[in-house]
Parts: sequence; structure tokens; C-alpha cells
Amino acid sequence: MTNKAKLLGLMLPLLLAGCITEDENSKINLQWPEQRVVFVADEQIGTVLSLVENDSGRLVAKTDVPLRSSVRSMVLDKELNRLWVLGPKGIDVHDARNLVLKKHIALNMPATAVSLKRDKFGISLYSASGALLGRIDANTLAASWRSGAGTIAYQG
Repeated sequence: MTNKAKLLGLMLPLLLAGCITEDENSKINLQWPEQRVVFVADEQIGTVLSLVENDSGRLVAKTDVPLRSSVRSMVLDKELNRLWVLGPKGIDVHDARNLVLKKHIALNMPATAVSLKRDKFGISLYSASGALLGRIDANTLAASWRSGAGTIAYQG
């Protein structure tokens, strides 16, 4: 291998790093067009803001002191007027209109949940590989966690 090729091999990670958005600028945006609201979460801080759509300076609501230290995923349940926010240790269920915390659901599973999805069963949690880790009933807020062998825990 030539010196030029070695140098390129050493510099490639540095060049690619310049194309990646800095973590401290990472935001998660979730729109609620019917209410003309956008939810914005800073992935690093854990606070969620509700802003007027097309007027990002106008605050509608803000979560109080968050139980989470960061935000991994958010899902809006329009039917039940709930905003689900996934943090590293649990899921916070907020009233979607005023961001008042309704319930904190601790994550009692060995795997790391990175995303939430709303489906006909409620809210589903997924790992980075796409594996289903658990489900939460959207009406009762009861949770069931899964492992490779099946359901391992229920949480009411």
C-alpha cells in the first residue's frame, strides 16, 4: 500500500465526520398539522417544546423538569391526545395539548429501546436492529416487555 493510500485511509474517517450533524444540534421534530403545532425535542437535553407551526418563536407549552436526560423517539397519539416520549430509562406520556406529564413508564428490559411506533395494539418499542421489545396498551398504559423467549414482564 502506498503512502498516499495510507494517508487517505487515515483521513477518511475525519472527512466523513465533517458530514455528520453534531449531537448537540440534534433535534427531533414531530408535527401535529390539525392543531398547527410542532413538537421539538433536543436529543441531548430531554425537554420537549410545543411550538406554533410556521412561527417557531411562539411557545405553546414546554415539559416540566424531564425525567429523561435525552430523547430517543416521540410518537403522537391524536385519538387519545397523548405525546409519548422515549428516553434512556423510560417513556413519558404527556397530554399533547399542554405537555403535562400523565405517566412515566420505566423500561424493565435488558435491550436498549431506540424507537416508538403507534399501531393498532398501542405503542410498540423497537431496538436499533428493529426487534420488537415490548408494547404498551394505549388505553390502559399497561406494558409488556419481550425477550427472545417471549414476554418477560408486565407492568400496570
